[in-house]
Amino acid sequence: MNAELHKLTPEEIILKEYSDPAQINRYKHVGLWKAEEILVEKYFPMGGEILDIGCGAGRTTVALAKKGFVVTGIDLMPQMIEATQGQAQAHGVSLVLHTMDASRLAFPDDFFDGALFSFNGFESIPDKGKRELTLREVARVLRPGACFILTARSGVAFGKRWIAWVWMLFRQFILRPLRLANPNLKLGDMIRGGLLHHYVSPFTIKKALRAKGMSVELFNSRLNLERARRSSFFTNFSTDNCLFYVARKH
Repeated sequence: MNAELHKLTPEEIILKEYSDPAQINRYKHVGLWKAEEILVEKYFPMGGEILDIGCGAGRTTVALAKKGFVVTGIDLMPQMIEATQGQAQAHGVSLVLHTMDASRLAFPDDFFDGALFSFNGFESIPDKGKRELTLREVARVLRPGACFILTARSGVAFGKRWIAWVWMLFRQFILRPLRLANPNLKLGDMIRGGLLHHYVSPFTIKKALRAKGMSVELFNSRLNLERARRSSFFTNFSTDNCLFYVARKH
């Protein structure tokens, strides 16, 4: 970790990394993954009003609009919203865009026909309380019976995540007391390549979704979905770059 990141809070690290023009450019492409296509076609009503949370530079937002959905995109970073607007203009689609915190959604109850939180955006919410509030807010703004598609990597993936947990434990209980680690980082916060992610287990996410009044309709890895394979207990420990959760509001 460089000297500057050593002093920042997780929230400050997030704001720094996602306002970086180089980071924004990494997200400047449009298109749904095959796994996303499968789930969107199955769980979102055609032409419905969809909320795209953490829309970034518009990869999924613009793609959903091109498929005929009425899309509202939100992101914490105004630079990302500006990039999404540019993508929308380039592709000739209309979007509703807001700079907004996902844990404080400024929409009425029972408003959307579906919601999407793609890639690893959920892991970029470093505070447990805000992650809980985000899921509660999503449940609030969805219409009864509507679905929420959420993706996140497994925080307990075989091999590499376990190595990361050894490092985080060492950082928390050895380096931190010696003032050799960022005192603001919590157990589960991991910085790789200047990007901060909070590793959360699938068991925790599924429990949290149910606690917010949603049933977990589907849980599977991206690779399994794209190869038409069913999930198993071991999918919870998958090293795939994304695990998918489909939660339906009661």
